[in-house]
Amino acid sequence: PVTDQKSSGRCWLFAGLNLLREEVAKKCRLESFELSQNYIAFWDKYEKINYFLESVIDLIDNPPYERTLCWILSTGVQDGGQWDMFVSLVEKYGIVPKEAMDETYQSSHTNRMNQLLNRKLRQYAARLQRLHREGAGLEALQKEKEAMLEEMYGFLCTCLGEPPASFDFAYTDKEKEYHIDRN
Repeated sequence: PVTDQKSSGRCWLFAGLNLLREEVAKKCRLESFELSQNYIAFWDKYEKINYFLESVIDLIDNPPYERTLCWILSTGVQDGGQWDMFVSLVEKYGIVPKEAMDETYQSSHTNRMNQLLNRKLRQYAARLQRLHREGAGLEALQKEKEAMLEEMYGFLCTCLGEPPASFDFAYTDKEKEYHIDRN
């Protein structure tokens, strides 16, 4: 069946997962099956947050009006992506069935969540720049970044749910045979 990204910019994730779900459905002899778009979107946001913070640290010696830094700060974290990003996410985090991490209101309506996320990231960027001006070294900035990442992980969990560390994959195939792969 058709999947619905609703009011989000995750079409690239839906497209990639639709390719993979067809393979899972064939291999497991399923009539219908859906992978969790929310799960992979969670990790996409997390990786983009990390990239944003790393970029701010990499450009910490640049003046605040420098073009690359201005672009990073103005663009922030968005929903969009492309094939190579999708492949990297799947290789790093894997995939899970939709039942393991279902959609939330925020995963299907990402605009407000993205606004809040980007506002916080710009505050973080200002904090990192201030710490640097006050004499903090790279090690201190990295430590601060880790604390920021931890806070953003919590924010993502609040909006999208916590990604499962493991799950049981239970299904009934076309021949009505029950299967379960634990953990």
